Amino acid sequence: MTGQHLYNLLVKEVMELFIDDGGTVADTFSEMMDKLQQIFTRAQEHGLPLSVSKSKFFMTTAEFAGATVGPNGVQPDLSKLTAIVNWKTLENTLNLSSFLGLTGWFRDLIKDYMKVEKLLRDLIREVCLPEKYSKTVYCHIMANHTLEGLWKVQHARAFITLKAIRTSEPVLCRPKWDGTVRNHPKKEPLMHWKVRRRCGGGRGQR
Repeated sequence: MTGQHLYNLLVKEVMELFIDDGGTVADTFSEMMDKLQQIFTRAQEHGLPLSVSKSKFFMTTAEFAGATVGPNGVQPDLSKLTAIVNWKTLENTLNLSSFLGLTGWFRDLIKDYMKVEKLLRDLIREVCLPEKYSKTVYCHIMANHTLEGLWKVQHARAFITLKAIRTSEPVLCRPKWDGTVRNHPKKEPLMHWKVRRRCGGGRGQR
């Protein structure tokens, strides 16, 4: 719904939207103010709530869509990279499912992702789940399905490979609309704006 209300602002590159995070960039103060006015006017017209506490204005560098955006282009978010690098050896299929959920988000940008992931995904397929189950039941079953005795050298190799690929810059390169990948232009944003929709627990309504 949010994307529908902001559609023409996205097409005109007035702003960028990633799920419920929005941002814009400008090279001059007047350009930034013009873009902010368009965005805030549209939010007011359609009753889109904005979180004041999560809004940041006039920054040279900003964290947006899981990456650091600034004068040096798009770079990995170091805090997230540290979490991935320090991800401990997987002990059960719940941990494995969480890890593959993270790496799978970037599967379109990882060459031969399915081939590398298959060994790990097969371990999850061995879990016996009831025909109907709640999230609580799912987590309980997955957490109790230990990987001890199942985790082999080839699984460790696939795990390390995905960690290395996920923390490499090419995964975070900006896509071209023809389906190929390019590096983000090194255009220095004098000002950067970020705002997140506020609804309930801070997440936007779907």
